[in-house]
Formats: sequence, C-alpha cells, structure tokens
Amino acid sequence: MGCGAEAGRVVGVALKAEGARVAAARAGSFSEARAMATISARSTLRVNGAGPGRVAVRSEASAAAAVEASAPMRATAQDSAQRIDGIARETTTGASAASRIKACARSGAVAAARGYAEEYVDGHPPPPVKVTLAQSIGGCLAKAFPTQEPQVRAVTSAVVSSMMGSTQQVADARATAQDYADWLVYTGSLYPQANAGAPAQQTPASPSPVDASVDALLVVLYHSHAGRVAAEQSNWPAAVANRVAVLGELSQLNVAPELESARGVLAAAMQASLASDRSHARCGLCATPFDAQATAVKQRFVALFDPYIQARYGRGLDHSQI
Repeated sequence: MGCGAEAGRVVGVALKAEGARVAAARAGSFSEARAMATISARSTLRVNGAGPGRVAVRSEASAAAAVEASAPMRATAQDSAQRIDGIARETTTGASAASRIKACARSGAVAAARGYAEEYVDGHPPPPVKVTLAQSIGGCLAKAFPTQEPQVRAVTSAVVSSMMGSTQQVADARATAQDYADWLVYTGSLYPQANAGAPAQQTPASPSPVDASVDALLVVLYHSHAGRVAAEQSNWPAAVANRVAVLGELSQLNVAPELESARGVLAAAMQASLASDRSHARCGLCATPFDAQATAVKQRFVALFDPYIQARYGRGLDHSQI
C-alpha cells in the first residue's frame, strides 16, 4: 500500500496533539544495537561455509508461511499489529486517519525489510533498521498530515519505538536475519487489518537468564570474528584494536552464574589472541609462542560453551572462527 499523493491526504484536525504525545511517551525508546547484533550473530552461527550469508525480501505469502511456522514469531507479529492499531486509534480523530497511520507503518516495515536485505552481509555489522523506519514512516505521515508537523513527529516516534520494541522480541524468539526480514514483511501486512476487536496476543516469553547469557556471549563472538578476519589478512593493527574492544565488552558483560566460567575463559582467549596479534605486528608472519596458547584457550572456551549453545540452537562452535 503506497503512502504518496495518489493515496490521498487526510485533511482537517486528524491527529490529536495530546494523544500523540502520550503515545510517544508510552512507547519509550529502544536501542536496536543489541537485538540486531544478536540476530546477525545467530545467522553467522548457522552459515554452512557456503560463502557470505545474504537475505532475501520474499513475497507476503512466503514470508507469512515462514513466520506462521514459528509460534513465538507469529505471536510477536500479531502483538505488534495490535499495538500499532492502538497507537493509530488513540492519536487520531477518525477511522480514515487511523487507517493512514497503519498504512504508513506497513510501508515502513516493507521499506525496512528491503533496506535490511540489500545491506545485510554475514559477518558484517548489522544494517540499521530504526533510521529506515523513521524516514519512511515519517515521510509517509508528513504527506498524509501536512499541516500537523509536531503531531507527525510524535506519532512517528511512537510507531517506530513500538516496532523496535517488537524487534527485541523477535531477537528473543531466536530469529535469524532471514527470519527478521520475513517478520518485517509479514507484520507489515497485518497492520492495516488490525482492529480493536481482535483478541489480545500472548507476547513470547523472555529468554531465561542462561539463554540470555548465551545470546550475549554470541554477540561478543560475532564482534570478535572481525578480529579473526583481520588476523587472517595480516592486518595486525585492526586485529589488535578488535581484541581490545572485545575485552572491554567482556569486562562489562554480566552473565548467569552458569556461564561465568565461559565468559572468563573467553576473556583469557582474547588476551592470548591480543598477545599473538601484537607479536605478529612486530615480526609479521613468523610463528610466535602465543599462537598455540591462543588456540588452546579458545578450545577450552568452546568446550565450556558448546553444551549451552547446543541446547539453545542445536549447533556448536568452531574455535578457528574466534
């Protein structure tokens, strides 16, 4: 569904200023970084050595089939549709204006899916989604309500924040990058259909402390992979910088007691890798005494972490990717 002039503008006092402000405040603010990194890290784990992983924007029918096969993903999509419907109803003065907000949310979701798929490459930083959503939805609403700029900003903030909160739920539902692109397309298709009479959906349960810790360590491993790539390319300054950054990340990371030993051994592995990279920076490709040490500590980490990641995702790690 388009959001340009051909769709017509909603004229008159269509957006309620107070309702828009309340909706924006209630929606809050969500950081996409952790959720998107978790989704990307999980995708990296599932790549089968066939080259860079990429994402496709599939048809609504294909996306629906994929999402509906996962109860948590389906519930998150339906919950998002109900929340967007609530924002549309409480910030407008009529059904036509509410429909326009939901249409703009739909076009924003599709634009985000396309942008995400076009920019996603496995092993690289995840593409930003929040910016795409804000630009697409904000531009669409500005065309629909050209004389209500403050209200448009508030409604855009409310809708985008709500959708990014749903993104965190998608990450908790064990989505991969392809799952997330499918979810955006499918969820966008639900926005115009949502209405106040639809039954409330159960939000997927948050992961347990152990599962959340597995995801958090998985994100760190995703970040550390860039250091491994830099080392393979003999780009020692980049490798050193990556190891230092990952060690800083690990020092700030709180995990469940069951994963504390794994976190500590991973930090030791990064320290050994840092020593190895610094040694190579001095002598190039010569063998250093730190190489074997780094490999041994990484193998210890994998032995500790594998039972947890196998239990959560059914697949283990390779120490050579750390």
